[in-house]
Amino acid sequence: MNTVDEFLGHRPGAHITAKFHGPDPVGGKATVDTILDDLGLVPLAAHLFIFYFGMMSMVTPPVALAAYTASAIAKSGIMETALAAFRFALVGFALPYCFVMNPELLLLSPSGGFASLASIIGAVTLTVLGIIPLAVAITGRAGFTVRMPGRVALVLASGLLLFARNTPNVWISAGAGAAITVFLILIPALSDRRFD
Repeated sequence: MNTVDEFLGHRPGAHITAKFHGPDPVGGKATVDTILDDLGLVPLAAHLFIFYFGMMSMVTPPVALAAYTASAIAKSGIMETALAAFRFALVGFALPYCFVMNPELLLLSPSGGFASLASIIGAVTLTVLGIIPLAVAITGRAGFTVRMPGRVALVLASGLLLFARNTPNVWISAGAGAAITVFLILIPALSDRRFD
């Protein structure tokens, strides 16, 4: 039995009846596989998307099994610990979307073959540059407090950078995202001025 389809026996409705409970790649693949195949995604990226979100269930309330252990160690409330873990892990929820939309992060081309070195470097650079404003937007801190309008602008900048390669003009999208990030994070960090 090499695939979930062989395991399920190609029965009508078998994909619908399989359930996804936490980090269960077989159940998750059986539930979501058909949808992701219809979208034309690189198979490895689609499978890692499912697997990654299965692992993230460990810090996603109300399940958040890791929070039960952490709350026992910290002697704190379970839900309070789960929500804190979720908040800290929010940046991680963007990564599966990044490698589905940019399979070059997995060293693959959009057609599923090997990616060129230039496309890999471009995808990694834009992803790293996009994660920075997202992390600042979520925490509201960059060595100084970033108020809500600045945080909203940083989420926009993050989206422009993370998904620039999927826009009609990569340079305009990446340039706009980088400009917003520099304006709201780098310039204020290097001076006493705050633009939010």
